[in-house]
Amino acid sequence: MRAVFFPALTAVPIIAIVLGLAVTGPADAARFRTVYAATSGSLDPEVGAAGNGALYVVDPVHGAYGQGAVFALKARALNLLYSFTGGSDGGTPNRRLQIGARGELFGTTRSGGAGSGGTIFRLTRTGALTTLYAFESATGVIPYDGLAEGPHGTFFGTASQGANSPGNGTIVSGTAAGGFSVLYYFLSMQDGHCPFTGVVRDATGNLFGTTVGFGFGGQPQGSVFEYTVAGQLNTLYSFTDGEDGEWPQITPTLDAAGNVWGVSAVQNSGPYAGAVWSIESSGFSIRHAFGGSGDGWQPNGPLLLARNGVLYGTTVGGGIGEGSSGYGTVFSITSSGAFTTVHAFRGRRDGAYPTGGLVQAADGRIYGGTQSGTIFAITP
Repeated sequence: MRAVFFPALTAVPIIAIVLGLAVTGPADAARFRTVYAATSGSLDPEVGAAGNGALYVVDPVHGAYGQGAVFALKARALNLLYSFTGGSDGGTPNRRLQIGARGELFGTTRSGGAGSGGTIFRLTRTGALTTLYAFESATGVIPYDGLAEGPHGTFFGTASQGANSPGNGTIVSGTAAGGFSVLYYFLSMQDGHCPFTGVVRDATGNLFGTTVGFGFGGQPQGSVFEYTVAGQLNTLYSFTDGEDGEWPQITPTLDAAGNVWGVSAVQNSGPYAGAVWSIESSGFSIRHAFGGSGDGWQPNGPLLLARNGVLYGTTVGGGIGEGSSGYGTVFSITSSGAFTTVHAFRGRRDGAYPTGGLVQAADGRIYGGTQSGTIFAITP
């Protein structure tokens, strides 16, 4: 879910750019490259998955009907797979996609469907879409992220609100065949109020996510939760609206040791420079507090755990560029907390204002998009 929107800038054809701006320690050796650039205002790319020899790109606002679309980027050619209509097929697709055993894509939309509360869909590589489930009030509505993959064709996610009793969101599961069930109904008490993120799953099957709070219930500033395989929901941390921020709206990430990592982008009911945080056996800690300039302003996407063990993320502003906020950054942070600005966008051929989703492809490169219509690659 985006915290801030900036207008798109003019994008241009492919060009290679190298820029490293270190915040602590020497500059990162990662290399930045623009791999695709669309006409200004025609694409708002969020890279959702990598596989089948392609990048799968979600645009939540464009497409033939203005309800979002899914594309495949292969050999530097962007091909439309499906345009959502906003009707029974859903609308406004979320960025996170999962690739199934047969190469199909599984994802969610936050609007449309038979219940007008969003959908879970399956999309083949040839662009055939099947609605597996339509969210409705009894089971929760409006998922704000995609699905976490489980074993044997199962998927897990959340509905941000709704569910008739008491109406504070749910944790849900589904199958590739279209089965669906509610695992947990939030009570807006000590368990938290409304999950505005998806979930991540550890090796033993436990799920981790956040609730926003929004001033309600036992966790008014929001919380991080664990939902165990035994069906128990445990609150791991309650936000204080201090340096940690409040109202967490970005899905957390697990590192190789099973620690929970996340970012904050809201404080005192509004945007602030933000923070990277983690929860380990020793408890919650701020791993980096953004300064709002060279290191970036307001992290806006889930952290990606790359194969080198380093976490990567984006900020919607800061870095360098015209104006006080800059055009956004890509950053990295190690398990020990060493933070580096990998790339600061210039608002030129590299693009501007990253859209917040990063994926790592089989070639080892990390891919993402910008609101000015570019898709970029980082070589760690």
